[in-house]
Amino acid sequence: MKYSSLLIVALLKSTAYAADPNEKQNLRRTVESHPLEHPNKAPHKHQPRGAKSSGTVTYFTMGGKTNMKEKKEKKGSNHDGDDGRENRIVGGSQSDPGEFPYYVDLGGCGGSLIAPNVVLTAAHCGSYQGESVVVGAYRYDSTANNAVRVSVSADIQHPNYDDFTTANDFRLLRLSQDVTIGGSNVVLSINDQSSRPSNGQDLTVLGLGTTSEDGNDANILRDVVVQAIPTSTCNQPISYGGDVEDNMFCAGVNGGGKDSCQGDSGGPIVIRNGNQHVQVGVVSWGDGCARPNKPGVYARVSSAYGWIEQVVCDQWNINADFCGGGTPTPPSPTPPSPTPPSPTPPSPTPPSPTPPSGGGCPTGEMEFDFTIRTDEYGWETSWEAARSSGSKVASGANYESNRTYRKNKCIPEGCYTLAIFDDYGDGLGSDGNYELKVNGQVVESKSGFDFGYERSIDFGSCSGGGDSGGGSGGGSSGGSGSGSSCMPITLNLRTDDWGYETDLFLLTDTGELVWNANGFADNKDYQFSTCLDSSECATLDIFDEWGDGIESPGYIKLVVDGTTYFNGGDIGGGIVFRIGGSC
Repeated sequence: MKYSSLLIVALLKSTAYAADPNEKQNLRRTVESHPLEHPNKAPHKHQPRGAKSSGTVTYFTMGGKTNMKEKKEKKGSNHDGDDGRENRIVGGSQSDPGEFPYYVDLGGCGGSLIAPNVVLTAAHCGSYQGESVVVGAYRYDSTANNAVRVSVSADIQHPNYDDFTTANDFRLLRLSQDVTIGGSNVVLSINDQSSRPSNGQDLTVLGLGTTSEDGNDANILRDVVVQAIPTSTCNQPISYGGDVEDNMFCAGVNGGGKDSCQGDSGGPIVIRNGNQHVQVGVVSWGDGCARPNKPGVYARVSSAYGWIEQVVCDQWNINADFCGGGTPTPPSPTPPSPTPPSPTPPSPTPPSPTPPSGGGCPTGEMEFDFTIRTDEYGWETSWEAARSSGSKVASGANYESNRTYRKNKCIPEGCYTLAIFDDYGDGLGSDGNYELKVNGQVVESKSGFDFGYERSIDFGSCSGGGDSGGGSGGGSSGGSGSGSSCMPITLNLRTDDWGYETDLFLLTDTGELVWNANGFADNKDYQFSTCLDSSECATLDIFDEWGDGIESPGYIKLVVDGTTYFNGGDIGGGIVFRIGGSC
């Protein structure tokens, strides 16, 4: 059946650029021909509390750092600073007590509690082993409002941290005890999807840093909302001239005025969906604070997700929420070598302990069994399986090349989507493959599949009524059967000569980010598909950074429940679709 009031379309006409083809071509030449290293640019870190500024160059470690591109010198750490309290967020407002219970005051830098006894901060903040930090901090160096002071028992810096470029600016601190605030577990979720944050997405950054570049005293936690900025924009000569790497991203506002600053180093920048907060970055560096064309630069959490998982889950053996993503199986799952035909199979074979095969899951649960073999660019591949409500049940990222990984577990019956991502946008090469089984039945199996940036597969009881045994295939089948509670949505995109200008996301009113994609290749086909519960409403936002839409032969085609609602490329600066049966 078709759903009434299915779709409302609204055009967005504003754009940041004049849609002049000649101007556009000139801009592209400028961006593409710009060298990776701008000769007059040195990355300037946001200083920790008490650090110093040298002219227009500000640095961010305890005790300050000199201009490392010129001298490559690093001064000793001094977490308490040397000239009192001069730190805070610029252009923001005072946070509410208890609003960010996962925030950690390191006494000069910030951090976030990502497991009951693990803090994520910036590598350039220096070592904290043997020192104490304040978890749940609301006031500087205070345990007011249920904050807890606890000592650091171990400290690990990202192995690929580069003191010169500030690449991989991550550090993990192991606390001497698990921490709860007011009796509650307050850990912050960390992002494992390279597609987040999307360009233009609202992000909240918080800290106990200066309220201006020169620094005014402030004692209470502050936060400010900024927007994610395309790396291509951030790397233009007027901004950072090529210094922003793939393991970083920029965030700020047009014209400046809002930013993180000295003393905010190491603190979190998060996506907020209601009460759900997900950390996408770590405050890292910038040229001054809140200057026009000089946004803050953040270490991208998804780029270090595999390392965080390896240290926390494997090396420290901590039971964090994110532990249990895809685990590597040796290249060719070794079936116990050709064991001679078992002479007398023990008749009453005990219920196979591992893995739960077919009906081996308890009543009310089903077996999720996903195997993926990476191609020669394993680090580009990631995946996650989540319920239609948005809660994630399994994920994997930061894989090695040409390796086989498997995740097998029992999960509650229900409707789920498996999303497989490829950072480069060319899917899995000829030597890569994947297979999804539910209760022992193959839902989808592909080899050498160019699915672009993302492949979404619905499985479980997504079609209303019926058994959850096999699940549904790819979510792109047309039409919904009578009595169906699932509304299939398919978006086909063919980019024009300027693929990188196009961004899109599909967000449900309950805060579930279903699609989030950007950085598309030129003149290439992409397909996104999912199934939306008929009781839900969602917003599909597609925008063009230049403001001239998608030029022919490029186009977008939106099909909902078997009906085509849009087919073309004339969207100007962007187009917004409201989708759902009761919107």
